Amino acid sequence: EYGKLYRDLLARDGIDLRLVTTAGAVENLARLRDPRSEVQVGFLSGGLTSPAASPDLRSLGAIAYEPLWLFTRTGEAVQGLPDLQAKRLSIGPEGSATRVLTLDLLKLNTRDIGSIQLLGLPPEEAGEELLQGRIDAASMLTSWDSPAVQHLIISDSTELMSFPRADAYIALKPYLTKVIVPTGVGDLATNRPPHDVTLLATRSSLVVREDLHPALQYLFLEAAAQIHSKAEVFQKAGEFPAAESVDLPLSSHALHFYKSGRPFLQRYLPFWLAIMGEQLLVLEIPIA
Repeated sequence: EYGKLYRDLLARDGIDLRLVTTAGAVENLARLRDPRSEVQVGFLSGGLTSPAASPDLRSLGAIAYEPLWLFTRTGEAVQGLPDLQAKRLSIGPEGSATRVLTLDLLKLNTRDIGSIQLLGLPPEEAGEELLQGRIDAASMLTSWDSPAVQHLIISDSTELMSFPRADAYIALKPYLTKVIVPTGVGDLATNRPPHDVTLLATRSSLVVREDLHPALQYLFLEAAAQIHSKAEVFQKAGEFPAAESVDLPLSSHALHFYKSGRPFLQRYLPFWLAIMGEQLLVLEIPIA
């Protein structure tokens, strides 16, 4: 859905943004690393890579919080990850950041992951299976606006698990942060959830290949400022996009954007004319 918003905004400047559907952030990272994939821009969740592992990639900044939601069936008495022993748990498909993060957290809590029946369902399917009672729990790393989250958080047949030891997880996994789901934010009339819930979250980033043209990087940054700056449940207005290097260093053009905005000519001229003017300046200054 975010991709469609970027595509529409960039189309105003004559840019044809082609969307590629993937299983999630892990696959996004693999495609960005592979120059033969022709993928130049993608969304990444925190904790998946490093500058050494991805030297050709740069961040355009953090764009949102992605909480890890862990829903269980009502009455399952799941107070924490160790209580998932012998349960049927969806942890997201191969290639998704949900799967990577959930497995990391499970390994911190239990040495017997083999007793948990792990399923690779996408959020919408996992939510439906949970509501039908065919699985016991489902984890999903996704935004508040996710249809699966909105459906499950108001249901009487599901409960949202809290992470009371969130600070310990953050100490062990610094790319994580803590967010609070307020009482009743899902539905005030039915008071769902019935109490504050502490969740772990990553910060997602907009990532580009280092060789993406600077002018295009500025267009993506301008689009990000329009798409991600509004206030939401977990963020204040203007909090994102942010000049934060979650896993990867910020692009030099992103640093300039956060300090000074778009280049001078791009602020006042059509995109194609601004680029032509900048190219002429590159030639004229040495000649002068």
